[in-house]
Parts: sequence; structure tokens; C-alpha cells
Amino acid sequence: MGLIREELTHPIGETELMVVEREKHECRDPWRFISLRMDSFSNLTPKELRELGKWLQQQGRRLGREYKSNGAPKDQK
Repeated sequence: MGLIREELTHPIGETELMVVEREKHECRDPWRFISLRMDSFSNLTPKELRELGKWLQQQGRRLGREYKSNGAPKDQK
């Protein structure tokens, strides 16, 4: 298991998003540094599903800008 860089939660469906930096001995594809866990027994409304989808898209864009392909943070300039 790599180094956990960030843990985010969203109240809808008890969704948890985790950013894990790959260590040298790990064999994982590039850009596969995000773990998504959701309460599997949640019943969502269409509005909740849209809200959750928007949040996931926002986080995906942000994480793509802020992290390298192995999950390490990019150097801030």
C-alpha cells in the first residue's frame, strides 16, 4: 500500500475518495492512484446522483492538475 496523500468524503452515499501515492516497489498503472468507496446500500434520488457526479468531476479535474501520474503532488511554482 502506498502513501495516502488525501482523503475526501461526500455525504451523499457516504462516498470516500482517497489519493494514494505509488511506492517504488508497487506495480500499478500510471494515473491509477485514486480509490473510490461508496456505501453500497445507498438509494439515491436523481438530484443526489447529479450532485455526486458533479462533485466527482470537479475532484477528477483538480486531482489531474495537482498530482503526477504516480500520485505524488506536483511541485508548486
